Amino acid sequence: HLILTSLLYLTLGSEFIHGAKVLMVPSTIASHMRVFTRLGSELSTEGDDVTMAWPSHVKPPELDAGSKVQVLNYRVNLQEPYMSSKEHADEIIKYAMSDSLVEKFQMTSQLLQKEFEGFEKECEDMFADDVFMRNIRSAEFDIALMDLASYTCFFMLPVSLNLTYISLSIPV
Repeated sequence: HLILTSLLYLTLGSEFIHGAKVLMVPSTIASHMRVFTRLGSELSTEGDDVTMAWPSHVKPPELDAGSKVQVLNYRVNLQEPYMSSKEHADEIIKYAMSDSLVEKFQMTSQLLQKEFEGFEKECEDMFADDVFMRNIRSAEFDIALMDLASYTCFFMLPVSLNLTYISLSIPV
């Protein structure tokens, strides 16, 4: 939390350290969503007004008691994120069981392609959700916290809002 507070201080100036309107946009990778949820809860207890952009095909975040994080859903026309699907899990197991370096290389390429296609679909659906976009535009955020692991399209959100953003992620 100290590192993020320092980044917010340097980015926005001292008058915004507490009480900033923060938009958080995690990728739909379960571990990343948990980290962003925890961070959002911490920021909200410190006095920041935190809103998380959350896709409809992911179960709502489990927020801490006392957390004031607002969740703003956007519609996604998928059953579940590809990264959380049985298909993805099966492909990861197949990858781990392979002894062929050539096969692993081919499978890595295919996995990345499917992951990017899933992220792209989620992002396109986010921008196509008129209610979500209207709510985001009217909120007048001070800053966005973006998941570095997100598909590039998601970064168009703060750019389209002329909003300063910080990219962060968890170590791999």
